[in-house]
Amino acid sequence: MSTSEQTERTVQAVDLMLAGLAESLAAAPGVPEHDAAFQDKMRTLVQSSPFIRALFVVGPDGSLTHGTNHPNTPRVSATDRDYFRAHAGRDDLGLYIGQPLRSRRVGTWFVGMSRRIPSPDGRFAGVVATAVEPAYFERLYSSLMLGGTRTLLRRLLAGPAGARARAPRRSSRRRRRGARSP
Repeated sequence: MSTSEQTERTVQAVDLMLAGLAESLAAAPGVPEHDAAFQDKMRTLVQSSPFIRALFVVGPDGSLTHGTNHPNTPRVSATDRDYFRAHAGRDDLGLYIGQPLRSRRVGTWFVGMSRRIPSPDGRFAGVVATAVEPAYFERLYSSLMLGGTRTLLRRLLAGPAGARARAPRRSSRRRRRGARSP
């Protein structure tokens, strides 16, 4: 399987996962915050997906309502995040693939992928999102060693995401530049 096919399948798997979670929440709008059963469902999905670090749900006000890292998630608003703003402003977006961001919780880079959660009357009820680890693709591409080259730059995802996977890693000074903490 080529790297582009592997990347495409990974994006499809993430999209199916997010769509299923968004449908579950839309069908049961009264699920309490940090509901144990729902969070267990999300943790099971993360454990079976090596490319995902976390799954989380952000309410319409930008606050985290569910997350696989709960209770270790900082209480910050996601209204500044592109994955939140994209869905808050459009109801026809589908899967959104954002720009690389640095996690506010663990400090590593991730690409946010998200889907809108509609309320029963169609209004914006928040987003279900995931932190996709570029390091997964670094390991994958490095293991393939295409063409014998040590440096392998590949577009991680199509669309607006500017994330790239690279082997070997850049210096830590260089990695610190870019988007502010999530």
